[in-house]
Amino acid sequence: MLSVQEDTLTERDVLLTVEESQDTNCDINNLSKSYSGSETCLKTPIGQDHYEANVERGHDTLTPENTLRQRRVAKLPPGKKYHLFISCSTEDITEVNKICKELESRFFFKCMQHDRDFVIGKPLDDNIQSEMAKSVKVLILMSPAYITSRWCMSEADEAVRLSYSEREKLKIIPVLLRPPDEGLKLPPFLNRYRYIDSQKEKDITAKIFEAYYHSDAVDYIKIQGEQELTEDEIKNQNGARLLTKTFIQQRPYSEKGYVFETEQLTLNEREYLKNLHEKCVDQFEAAVSLVTDHKLMRYYKIFTMAIFTHVAAFFFSATFVSSVSTLYMTSVLIVRNFESFPSFGEVLAISVFGGCCFYIVFVVGILFFRRGMTVHIRKELWKSVNIKYFRETKCLVDYNDTSVREPAIFIFRYDTTPCQEYLNVLIEQKYFYLDEEAIKTMAEEQIDNKLSELQRLGVLADWFRLPVYDYNRHHTWLRKQCLCQMLEMSLIQREVITV
Repeated sequence: MLSVQEDTLTERDVLLTVEESQDTNCDINNLSKSYSGSETCLKTPIGQDHYEANVERGHDTLTPENTLRQRRVAKLPPGKKYHLFISCSTEDITEVNKICKELESRFFFKCMQHDRDFVIGKPLDDNIQSEMAKSVKVLILMSPAYITSRWCMSEADEAVRLSYSEREKLKIIPVLLRPPDEGLKLPPFLNRYRYIDSQKEKDITAKIFEAYYHSDAVDYIKIQGEQELTEDEIKNQNGARLLTKTFIQQRPYSEKGYVFETEQLTLNEREYLKNLHEKCVDQFEAAVSLVTDHKLMRYYKIFTMAIFTHVAAFFFSATFVSSVSTLYMTSVLIVRNFESFPSFGEVLAISVFGGCCFYIVFVVGILFFRRGMTVHIRKELWKSVNIKYFRETKCLVDYNDTSVREPAIFIFRYDTTPCQEYLNVLIEQKYFYLDEEAIKTMAEEQIDNKLSELQRLGVLADWFRLPVYDYNRHHTWLRKQCLCQMLEMSLIQREVITV
């Protein structure tokens, strides 16, 4: 007989679950064909009660014939019985039941609701304290009715007290179902938290799921602390630049044709990169070599000398005007019929206008050519250098020519490990029929594709173009969005099918 011992579980582990189906002859091999990637199946965690209930019905769901697929769901830490303790007002019970049902069916959370889970005959205060202590986090669903309820305020106060307890360290997830009525305010002890506004969120349960795994989503203290980070702490954040080398040292064009190049790494710079990772020096030097050998850098002086561009544009424009004028005069002399041709003044005006247009097109064309070559450099940096090293070194190298006269190459921190762990959870929720290796591979591919896109578009080089998120999930410099925040919306489910 199978049972789950709570004292053997950890928060990041998983519970074995199976799907219940009226069709006990489902073909496991065809499972991936039965459900599309945009759907997920409702799962029931295997427990003692579940097992015994099936035995009474005359069949054991743990047998190979009735088990469709093993699945992993977030385990409960030792001493915990629920993922979420739901603190709410009875006046909001319809909306609360809907949220609770979706959390349990879609994200497989075990929720504690007072109307169904409180121990009958036990004092209310004791129920609140004991059941809250058995929960990993407290979901506070605030509304005008909640704020005016003495028992609800008692629950919220107990949750805040436990959050400060060294032994419990309970986390709180506040959700505002409806704003307070005029004249009412949130209690002071809840004002310090950033809450989830259900009226502004399209997918409230997905936001709760995110806050469960990343408590920074609703923790106000973290943002204040970011303003007091030391230089070393900042350099450990994703996106923080660690070393920059500028292409400014010139040498005669006759020597290998190079015009711009960087200085060699100093001994201190080499030691600094080696302290980050032993392969950081190889990664950076490979990137420098690739950029230096690129044809853009061979002829980069053309792009830094505006006078050259304008003189060349003027020369070609003047050539165009003179060619048109010469052709006109030659045609007139050959035909000798002046009445069949427009006047010379008209032809000259048209040719000058065409020359001006040619001038503009030439200058703009040079600009777009440089940008195209810049994009090509960034694509090559990703394909030839970064994808080879970044998972080991947890660093990326990029090229930036925002300052045209001083193009630069730089190495910056980017650890994708936390994002990949979170994406693994989301992918497993969506594609439940995949094994661990396939899930890991899919997460890596999504991260690689997104990083490649960001580097190609120059977003990594211009960090300020990234959108700011409301909290710093995975230690991203300036609280910019991390990779999993960019990718999660395509993975979080919105449809639940019961089978």
